[in-house]
This record gives sequence, C-alpha cells and structure tokens, in this order.
Amino acid sequence: SAGIHGNETAPIELLDHLVSALLDEQFAPTRPTLILLGHPEAMRAEQRFIEFNMNRLFLGEHGKTAYIKSVDAQRASLLEGYCHQFHSRYPVELHLDLHTAIRRSNIERFALKPFYQSAGINALSTFQISTTRQCMLARMGITALVYQHKVSSTFSAFSATHFGCEAYTLELGKVKRFGENNLEDYQDSYEGLVALLTQSAAHDPHPVPELAEFRVCKELVVDDESFMLCLEDAAPNFSSFKQGDLVAYSEQSRYVAQHTREFIVFPNASVPIGQRAGLMLERIDRG
Repeated sequence: SAGIHGNETAPIELLDHLVSALLDEQFAPTRPTLILLGHPEAMRAEQRFIEFNMNRLFLGEHGKTAYIKSVDAQRASLLEGYCHQFHSRYPVELHLDLHTAIRRSNIERFALKPFYQSAGINALSTFQISTTRQCMLARMGITALVYQHKVSSTFSAFSATHFGCEAYTLELGKVKRFGENNLEDYQDSYEGLVALLTQSAAHDPHPVPELAEFRVCKELVVDDESFMLCLEDAAPNFSSFKQGDLVAYSEQSRYVAQHTREFIVFPNASVPIGQRAGLMLERIDRG
C-alpha cells in the first residue's frame, strides 16, 4: 500500500510503476497480491489528509463520533474492508505500507514494526525476525528497524492485529511533490517488491548489512497548549539527545532523556492536545 498520506508521492509513483510493469507483462506474480493506493482524494489535493490523519483511523478509530463523517474515516473503513475481502480468499503473510517522511532524516530509510498484542510476537529480532525478512528490508534500501512499544491505530498495525501477519511501515525518504521524484533512486525498493511478488531472491552480489535496530522508549504526547520540544523546527529524524538532556516540557510535564543516548523520530509539537509529538528511541542492536 501507498498513499495513505496523499502528499507522500514517491511510494505512489513507485506502485504506479509496478502496476504498469504488471500490465505490460514484464513479470508475472507468483503469489496473491493486493495493491492499494490509500487516499485518492488527498492524493488529488496533494495534501497529507483532508480532515483527519487517516493513518490514525484504523482498528476501529474510524467509527468514533469525532471522525465518522469525514472522508478520511470513510476511506479507512473501505481499506479495511478490501483487506478483509482479500483475506477471505488468500492467507495474508506480509503487509508493506510505503511512506515518505515530512522532514529529512539522519537515517533516510527505515521501517517501523507494529506492536502485536499476541504473546511472543514482540520479541526482538535477534530471537524472532528471520534473516530472510532482515534481508528483504535491507535489499529495499532500509537501514534501520524501529520496534513499536504499544498497539497503535496505523494501517500496518491493523494488518498485524487482524491477520497475524508481519507488517511494516516503511519510510522511504522525504516528501516531494508529484513529478519531483527520481524513481531511479528507488530502484532497490522496486526490485525488492518485484522479488517479493515473484518469490525470487533479489540479485545483489554484495552482502546485505544488518539493520540498525531501535525500540521506542518513550512516546511524547502534547498534554498542554504550552508543550514544547527542545530542538529546532527543521531538526531531522534521528536527532539525538544525551542522558539528562531536556527533550520536551510543558506546564504539566517534562521529559529528560533516560538512556545514554536517545533518538527522536516524527517530532511535531504542533499537533492537537492528546496526540503524539514524537517517539523517543533507544538503540538495541550490538552496533
């Protein structure tokens, strides 16, 4: 899937290229595959969403009174329905939800693995994620993997929860307008998708590096109109803080980095009260 946010254009163009290649019979899929463009109305408007962030409206959120009449909630409900229809015919083994980030990043391409409520599924990759999956992500240009700390209402979390499949949100660089993306920069991601659809190993003579791994150690939530983040507005994802550094504060609370080094992703203090202002990460791999 791509286009869950309508202004994240590179993954949309990447899937468009993939579908065109399928229709031109450049390759034939050997496994049942559902390809979804998430939010056509937001895509046409070249906006992230119309009224509400659709990637917060899955797993029942779209049915809440505050959202239910919005086009974003209606579309989230439709997407869930399409997935259930697909699952009624085929087993769902994997869901890749392709995104690009609003801001630049010190780690350009990274994946987020949803938290599953099922016992045992949340173990760290040293024990649970197969080498095959690590290679799949790395061959698509992903260099880091972030483990979520709780159940969320994203599209990938919906798939993981309802179908018990492996699911990832992939961040493939920075947001650009339609026509400004150079798809040659995404050749590795494209070849990785083709390899998945055809169940063939992506050819690469070079060894695939291990992913840098992180886990969420703190979710920053706007709790008051005075809430502030202690970093510049243009600071990139994976900006770091030392233990003891003040990260965020308001008249109600403050957060100081608890670990030797912590990293922040998706920092945004301009969201409504009660919504996420960023995720703090701790690195957990041997690197």
